[in-house]
This record gives sequence, structure tokens and C-alpha cells, in this order.
Amino acid sequence: MTQEINTKPDFMYENVGFRAITLLLPIIIVLTLYFTGSYKNLPKISFFDFILISMASFRLTRLLTIDQVTEFLRGPFVIEKSYRTRFGVFKVDQIPRGEGLRKHIGQIISCYWCLGMWVSGFLVVLYYLFWSLVYPIVLVLAIAGFQAILESMIRHYMASYRYLVRE
Repeated sequence: MTQEINTKPDFMYENVGFRAITLLLPIIIVLTLYFTGSYKNLPKISFFDFILISMASFRLTRLLTIDQVTEFLRGPFVIEKSYRTRFGVFKVDQIPRGEGLRKHIGQIISCYWCLGMWVSGFLVVLYYLFWSLVYPIVLVLAIAGFQAILESMIRHYMASYRYLVRE
């Protein structure tokens, strides 16, 4: 009885070029800024702006990764499968589509943490280049992000309260 050997590489080694670019591009940009001395000319970010960008990054990442309204943007890159767990929790899994760049983008979109890094970097670049233009958008996203956190806390509190007072 012969054993069949899987010749397809492990998923860790798929799209190595795209993964390397994804990881190395931000590092190359930062090193370029550092060695050219350009970072010294950048203004210091205020604490308030840091909080605004953080909340906006949270909301924009969630909007792109999870929210139903942007499903049409994710569609070409991920397949969404929804189901209920045995505990009755509704869950959606995102599976990257295709091969090559399409699959790589699908992997980034389906990972909240991965996309969050790129969205944060994008917002920081916008902060330094076009802050007066993007400030209203960042402000709306930050307020929506703060509202989402409050809503989650209240839902959790209400669910706990209903659990404690049930008869």
C-alpha cells in the first residue's frame, strides 16, 4: 500500500511574495523616513488627534471587515458563510477567494487585526498629508467608533442584567 504524498505546499508558504510585500512595505517606508531625516520635520501628533485616529481606525476597520453595508466590497475577495453554533450564536466565516493577489487581499480583509494595521497606517499618512481635508471624516468615524463601543457595553450589561433577574 503506497502512501500518497501531498505535493501542494502548506498554506504558510502560499503567496510568499505578496506576504513579504505586505510586511516589508511599511518597514521600508519607516526606514526611508528615518534615514533621510524626514521624520524630524513631521509635527508631533497631539493626544486628542491620537484618540481620534484610534477610534476612526477601529470603526473603519470594522466597517470594511465585518459590517454588512460593505459586503459588496468584500465580495470579490472573500466568501462569507453564515451559521449558528451549537450555543445558538450566529457566526460568519470569511474564506479568501481565488489565488494570488485576489486571495492575498481576501486574507487581509478577512483578518480584523491585519486590516486594522493597514487602516491605521493609512489614517496616519492622511493625518500628515491632508489633515484639514480628512478631519471631518475622521471625526465622524471616531464618534461612530465610540458609539459602537458604548453600544456593546450596554448590550453586555443588559444581557447580564436579564440573566441575573430571570425567574
